[in-house]
Amino acid sequence: DDKQFIKALVEARATTEGAPIFEDVVPGKGGGLVMLFHGGTAEAISEHLQLPLYKVTSEDLHVNPSSPEKVEVRLKRILEISSLWKAIVLIDEADEFIKGRSAASYGQNGASSSGAFLRLLEYHSGIVILTTNYFGAIDAAVRSRINFALRYKNLDSASRRILWKKRLSLAGVTVQNPDKPGVDYDFSQEELSRLAARDTNGRDIKNTVQTAQALARSIPQPLNITHIYRVWKVQDAFDAGIWTGPENVEDTWPTSYSSWIISALELLRFCV
Repeated sequence: DDKQFIKALVEARATTEGAPIFEDVVPGKGGGLVMLFHGGTAEAISEHLQLPLYKVTSEDLHVNPSSPEKVEVRLKRILEISSLWKAIVLIDEADEFIKGRSAASYGQNGASSSGAFLRLLEYHSGIVILTTNYFGAIDAAVRSRINFALRYKNLDSASRRILWKKRLSLAGVTVQNPDKPGVDYDFSQEELSRLAARDTNGRDIKNTVQTAQALARSIPQPLNITHIYRVWKVQDAFDAGIWTGPENVEDTWPTSYSSWIISALELLRFCV
């Protein structure tokens, strides 16, 4: 079971008080835990262990093939700070570090950046999580230093239903309980099923509920499914513009984005 593997590894590393999981013949080497996740992740691990999460992206590391030394200096500082905080390091969108290297596409400087990256990870004694949307040829040197790699599958309807229910509860609204027919509720089971039917991920569910909640408060109204539909309408219009190309965005602007403008003004009024 993937969840059991992850829990076992992070708990073993977090409860050893700095002692390596596996001793290495070289002192100070190989005492950390490096995991690679393809898909959505790491906040759950941080929450489970009740440890701070230090989140960085490749942009934060100044990834630039022409200046590999900047990557090394920046990453070294990040790992030092995370050690002081006893924090989990999340390197989001680590695609550039894990791709297979070739002289034609990567170059000597790029290889130097990746080499520094791997060397620092190998001597770090804490937990490091790499996330990526890249699923191709992973560099062999990177793979050999990863303790555990996992590809996340898309959420099914049942999983999305659980996440929607949890996020709505965190937003302070109630979902119909079939076992308590006389109790008032904000979202019916049928409405929950409609939400779960939409193909989405956990991050989008969180963002949608937060945006809908802000919109509802600005009106003001209790949060209901209508507010979520309004958020979806804006998201869908934006996504349609991305996929169909800029020539179609201008044509649909007056109708598709009018509700977005209204929503934005309402949110601004609420914030000020």
